[in-house]
Amino acid sequence: MNLGKIIQISVFFIIFSVISCFHRSNDNDSLNNGTNVLKKIQERGTLTAITVVNSTGYYLYKGIPMGFHYDLLKKFADYLGVELRILVTGDLTQAYRMINSGKADIIACDLTVTDERRDFLSFSIPLFQTSQVLVYRKGAYNPFLQQSAILTGNSIRQIEVYVPKASSFINTLQKFAKLKHGKVKIIEKSDYYQEDLIKLVSDEKVDYTVSDYHIANLICSRIGNLDYSTGISESQNISWAVDKDATMLLNELNKWLTDFKKTTLFKFLYKKYYQSPGNEEYTRKYLHSPESKKISKLDPYIRQYAKIINWDWRLLASLIYQESQFQSNLVSRKGAFGVMQLMPQTANYFGIDTLSSASQQILAGVKYLQFLERSFPDINDSAQLIKFVLSSYNSGPGHTLDARRLAKKYNKNPNVWENNVDSFVLKKSFPKYYKDPVVRHGYSRGYESFKLVNEVIERFYHYKNLIPY
Repeated sequence: MNLGKIIQISVFFIIFSVISCFHRSNDNDSLNNGTNVLKKIQERGTLTAITVVNSTGYYLYKGIPMGFHYDLLKKFADYLGVELRILVTGDLTQAYRMINSGKADIIACDLTVTDERRDFLSFSIPLFQTSQVLVYRKGAYNPFLQQSAILTGNSIRQIEVYVPKASSFINTLQKFAKLKHGKVKIIEKSDYYQEDLIKLVSDEKVDYTVSDYHIANLICSRIGNLDYSTGISESQNISWAVDKDATMLLNELNKWLTDFKKTTLFKFLYKKYYQSPGNEEYTRKYLHSPESKKISKLDPYIRQYAKIINWDWRLLASLIYQESQFQSNLVSRKGAFGVMQLMPQTANYFGIDTLSSASQQILAGVKYLQFLERSFPDINDSAQLIKFVLSSYNSGPGHTLDARRLAKKYNKNPNVWENNVDSFVLKKSFPKYYKDPVVRHGYSRGYESFKLVNEVIERFYHYKNLIPY
C-alpha cells in the first residue's frame, strides 16, 4: 500500500472518530440536560410552573388561590417534595421560550397536544380529552353549516374569528375552513383567554371565537345567547408540557399522573372546575367584573396604610387574610380581635378596641408592624426583614430575637430567615433550645410562626400574580 493510500485511510478514520465523538457528546449532553432539569428542581427545592389565569386553571376567589391546574400542581410539587412557584402569562409563545430557555420547568394549563408543538415540547400523558368548537351568537351567519355545493364565488362571506395568541385553534381553524370552503380571517389576541373571548361574543363586541368544548359547555350553557354546536376538530389530548430534553422530569410527571388520575380526588377536581354550575356562576358574575381585580372590600384601606411601612399592599392583604380572612368582628379564643387580630393589650396601646372600625383596626395593625420593624435595626435586606416581622407578629419579637441568638451560637446567619433563623424558631419548642442560656423568653410554639411566615409569603406571590398593583 503506497503512502498516499495510508494517509487517506488515516484521515478517514480521524474524521469518523471525531464525528462519532461529537454524536456521543450530543447524546450525553441531551441526557444530562434531561437529568439536570429534575435534579435542579430538587436541589433548589422549587418547581417553577407556567400557567394562565382563567376560571378553571388558576384564579383568586375570596382571597384564596384556586383552579384545576393550580390544585394539581400543588399535589405534584408535594410529590416531588419541593415548593411550588407559579408564573403567569397570556402568551403561549412566551411560555414556550421560558421552558426552552430553562426559566421554567413545566407548562400546566389546558394545552392541546399538536404535531407542531411536539417539535419543541414533550407532553405528559393526557389529563383528559376535548374537542374544539366555533362559538357565535344564536342565529348569526355560520359558513360552516352551509352546503359546500353552494359555497362558491361571492356567496361565501368572510368571518372574523378571534382566538388567543399562539393557540392551537389557529391551525385547527385554518384546516377546517379549507375543508368546508369557508372564508375566515383569524385575529389573534394577546392576554385574552377562551372565556374572555366567549364573553366578548355574548356581549356583541366580537362575532366569533373558538373554544375547547369543555370550556364552552361550562360557560355557554347558562349564558343563553350563544351557539357552540359546530365542532371543528376531532377529539384532542390536553396535557402538560416540559422541555424536549427534560426526560427525567417527564418520566416522573407521567408516573405521578398515572397514579393520581385513578384517585377519587382527581375526579372530584375535574368535576369541581369543569362541570360545576357553581364554578360557571363564578365565571359569569365574578371573573369578568371589576371585583375580579380586588382581594377584599377592605382594599382601599389596605392600600392606604401599607404605604406607612412601605409594604406592597398585597403583602399586607395576605397577612390580614391569614389573621382574619378580612372579618372585622372576629374574636379568637385567646381574645385577639378584628381584622388584624391584635391582643387587647396591644390594641389598647395603639388606641383601638372591639368597637373600632375595620379601617382603624388596619391602621393600628400597621403601627404595630412598624414597631416590630424597629426590633431588627441591623437587618438591611427588606425581604428578610419582612419575614422576621411576620414571625414576630405571630409570637412577639422576643421569641424571634431568641431564635437569632441561637442561630448565631450554632454558626448560622442571624440575618437570614430561610434555613437559618427559621430552623431555630421551630426548635424553640424543645428543652435543649428554649433552656439554652442565650434564650431570654423561654418556650415557644414556633411552628405557628414558621407556618404563618411561609403561608403569608406564598399567598402574597399568588396575589401578585392575580391582582394588579
